Amino acid sequence: MLAHLEVGANPRGLVLSADESTLYVNNNLSGTVAVIDTATNKISEVIQVSNIPLSPAVLSGKRLFHSSDTPDLSRDQWISCATCHFDGEMDSRTWFFPDGPRNSPSLLGVADTLPVHWSGDLDELQDVEVTVRDIQAGTGLATGSDNCTPACDQGEPNAGRSQALDDLAAFMASLKLSINPNLEENGVLSESAVRGKTLFDSEETQCSTSHLPPLYTDVQKHDVGTGDGAGERKGSSFDTPSLRGIYKTGPYLHHGAAQSLLDVLTTQNPADLHGKTSHLDESEQLDLVAFLNSVGSGAEFEINAGLNDAWVNAGAPFQGLFITVFPVLKLIFVGWFTFDSEPPAEDVMAVFGAPDQRWVTALGSYAGSSASLNAELTTGGSFNSSNPVPTQDTEYGSIDIEFTDCRTGIVKFEFPAAGQSGEFAFQRAVESNVPLCEMLGGE
Repeated sequence: MLAHLEVGANPRGLVLSADESTLYVNNNLSGTVAVIDTATNKISEVIQVSNIPLSPAVLSGKRLFHSSDTPDLSRDQWISCATCHFDGEMDSRTWFFPDGPRNSPSLLGVADTLPVHWSGDLDELQDVEVTVRDIQAGTGLATGSDNCTPACDQGEPNAGRSQALDDLAAFMASLKLSINPNLEENGVLSESAVRGKTLFDSEETQCSTSHLPPLYTDVQKHDVGTGDGAGERKGSSFDTPSLRGIYKTGPYLHHGAAQSLLDVLTTQNPADLHGKTSHLDESEQLDLVAFLNSVGSGAEFEINAGLNDAWVNAGAPFQGLFITVFPVLKLIFVGWFTFDSEPPAEDVMAVFGAPDQRWVTALGSYAGSSASLNAELTTGGSFNSSNPVPTQDTEYGSIDIEFTDCRTGIVKFEFPAAGQSGEFAFQRAVESNVPLCEMLGGE
């Protein structure tokens, strides 16, 4: 080794001048080029070539993710998060860790599907503190304990303990699924994938029992008969992986024993423990694989804070929704209300829960352009009153909401208690937030 030079964040490209007197280094996450004099092995100049369009927290976290430069991240500059998770994805390798053999998962969309790790024991993104310490051999981004004894999901929260750790979590939360190339124009499934979806959703295969759309995981642990190896130290139950973007994340299963999705359905599923697939013929197997390869981001639209607004039922102008998105928490609130077409008399106060005034509320997580929410019937309370009646919420059913774009969407509802179900299209009451929605990533 001739020299060790600290050039900039995430150096990724080298260019040597024709006369070999100058070496140019592209510092990808600094937005600079370092100019090195090869005769002295010293940096002669640093040129700013770009401004990176990321928030300070996400940029800081991305630099941490791609670095092994400091002792808190790794011993002897040995390994970084990006060593196994290239650009937030995966290296298609199975590593032998303290937990047992572990196939590297993609981290795209990871914030939507907590907990993480195959053992499902990291219940917040900041729990990667234990990975920094135990796998990368760093001293850690937070002081004191890693809060993961006996397990991260049983310890104190790691969120808020360290700005660096929160920044690393912010970057991981920013990782989004890429457009799925297996979908046809406008995100449509192929004919084979349509047949596969029917199989996937059927009672026969029971695939969708654990891989629930839209996240295609029930975020629970199950014993699917793959955890009986000698090196397994965390038990035989594993977190249900999301199927989004699975077309490019092989090999499959926690130990990487399935080289293809067809192997997942056949050679690695002899007892039908992760989907009942042994009865499928070859054509049906291929159709199911075609659907699995199509699961993921078929559209660029993402739910965002620009959707915060009043919306109306396109077919019933006196019925509508009030929507609030909490992007940091990945939560969406929906208030669905109805009211009379004729305004009441001036001396009549509108009251929640009255026969002519019904409110159904729902709060839950979202992914991509959709959310599946538990609905509650809200009664009590009153408008324009300094002493409102206390509200009461009772379980009422479910609401599935899908945004087509920044202006329109579809609601599907099931209210068993009322014997009601159906769907309707909805649209914005006003257009004022459309530019914000489009700026934040909507179409």
